[in-house]
Amino acid sequence: MEPGSRTPTSIPKVVLTKTVIEENRRVIFSQNRFANSPILEGKLLHYEAPDAFTLYAGTSQDLVNTHVVSSIKPCVVLTIVLEGTLTFGYDDLEFQLDGSRCAEVLMVNLTHPVSFHRSIEKDNQLTKVNLVISPNWLKARLNRNERPYPFVQSHLNYLRQPINDDTLEVIKRILSCEQPSDLLGRLELESLSLQLIQQMFALVDLNTSTHKASKETPQSERIKRILHFIETHLEAPMSLDVLSARFSMSTSNLQRVFKDELGITVKSYIRQRRLHVAKTGLERGVLTVTEAAYEAGYNHPANFTNAFKKEFGVPPAKVVKHL
Repeated sequence: MEPGSRTPTSIPKVVLTKTVIEENRRVIFSQNRFANSPILEGKLLHYEAPDAFTLYAGTSQDLVNTHVVSSIKPCVVLTIVLEGTLTFGYDDLEFQLDGSRCAEVLMVNLTHPVSFHRSIEKDNQLTKVNLVISPNWLKARLNRNERPYPFVQSHLNYLRQPINDDTLEVIKRILSCEQPSDLLGRLELESLSLQLIQQMFALVDLNTSTHKASKETPQSERIKRILHFIETHLEAPMSLDVLSARFSMSTSNLQRVFKDELGITVKSYIRQRRLHVAKTGLERGVLTVTEAAYEAGYNHPANFTNAFKKEFGVPPAKVVKHL
């Protein structure tokens, strides 16, 4: 693992983003109550194979020095950088990929929702490919006795590998594709994506750089769907009634299932996830304590401070990164 070493200065506050297509380019905007401005732009390809994987690829130009902090649901993520520097991480796991120094591919397995953070550095031109793979799609094709099976069972397992000639050829073909508008274009992207996935999983357990995380307790599909919904709606008001109606369960049944599988109440889980996202924002220098309190759903910073200290053992001011 190679943590990022460069720290941008004059950091705008970015927590959520949105994408706007303008003519033949995509512009990524910050989107929260503190800012609404473009942070990067470029010719970016975005293709989704429903219930299977999502592909992001292309070359972009960073427009400002900033950080992005958001949440990401369980998945397997492939990240390849051919040009520029990408500094990012999941919870406390950090990476820096530098395409000008060594073209590498990184595969990370996420069995739980995590906080994702990424540094954006002004004038950095980045050429990269991201594949976000559905764990259900992957596991439906994977037998327990196959070599990659243990890899997808443990949270934050990762494999980091220099790109070989075969992988580089597939990546270049992906980058040469236009946004598909017909069946043949979509099939080409899906075929290339599958080749990339196949090549990466062929390396699992054949390379000593594979990181072995502790094995996780399996979760039911129902709990996974509930956790996914919570993770993608952390910024919104959320109650037991809302969740119960969403998943056609009584509030008592929801509480029982949650407690049995996760050992925690629904309310406590939501509070913990919001606090962890806020902690990441504070550590990355993205948020002040007051802003983190608001993002975590607390109207009063004092209440946020008490909850934060109870969860992490220190007040939020102790983890703030001053830039």
